[in-house]
Amino acid sequence: MQRAILDVLQEQTVIGDVLNTSTSFGGIRDKGVGDAISQVCGTIDEGSAYFLRSDIQGFFERIPRGHVTDFLRARLADDDFLNLFERATETNLANLAHLGDDAALFPLGSEGVAQGSPLSPLIGNILLREFDTAMNGRGIVCVRYIDDFVLLGPSPSCLKKAFANAQVELSRFGMTAYDPMANTEKASLGKVDHGFQFLGCHIKPGLVQPCRSARQSIVQAVDEALDRGRKSLKKAATTSGPQVPKQRYAQTLVEIDHILRGWSHAFAFCNGRSVFHELDRTIDNKLADYRRWAAKLCYNHSSEVRRRVAGVFLLADTEQAESYWS
Repeated sequence: MQRAILDVLQEQTVIGDVLNTSTSFGGIRDKGVGDAISQVCGTIDEGSAYFLRSDIQGFFERIPRGHVTDFLRARLADDDFLNLFERATETNLANLAHLGDDAALFPLGSEGVAQGSPLSPLIGNILLREFDTAMNGRGIVCVRYIDDFVLLGPSPSCLKKAFANAQVELSRFGMTAYDPMANTEKASLGKVDHGFQFLGCHIKPGLVQPCRSARQSIVQAVDEALDRGRKSLKKAATTSGPQVPKQRYAQTLVEIDHILRGWSHAFAFCNGRSVFHELDRTIDNKLADYRRWAAKLCYNHSSEVRRRVAGVFLLADTEQAESYWS
């Protein structure tokens, strides 16, 4: 239902005006991280020498839904649809009494939207439409991806003034952005020549590559897949029949292939290709270790065990169905 409501809203002219904001990219059809990074790089090429990166604290949990609903009611003459929209943005928990303190994690009042909802990015973009207008101009470009944004400009003083203005804009909704002077992990300020992180990328003039945490995440994902594979292979070497686990050597490699393809697609726009080669070497070594480990596991075992471990179905493991013979 939320997806259907989103599809209807995206076709409305007033929503199109919000989604066509040239410096906003998250949760917008036919736009993505690569487009946001391209905008950042283009702005740097045009002469912006400094950056200020930040994000909005607890953004989705603090969104005043009534503000967005009022915006839509003033522009869309369909009370039934808007009532449906309001109900679709509410969070209702059937097990609220059993959640205890964890209930505080869910937006149950008039503020906040569920991050997994298809409507949440659109709601955020509607809320910040005036923020986008206010933050762009007078030599400053603000590239925003939902609650993450980077200010680009000619000097630190200009960016600090712009950031102060951003805090004023956000305070209208009871929100605040991380201050680079106080929280260097969530925000930063400096020269673009020194490089900075934004949307999982490390950006310098002429160079974009996955940031360190993104590189660590893909290696960790491969490690976790290999650990699951090892556990499954051990079980495959000691069981038979329908109890043999489905994921074994071959299936683990297929899972890793899917993981790598997905990660590669997410960073396909990066031009820092040396990072990809470096990661490939690391993953090659892990796969070689896995191959040697599997070979050692199968040593002195029967051909049936080897095949089970390899992940090729053994006909002898077929579970007999009920029939005349049973």
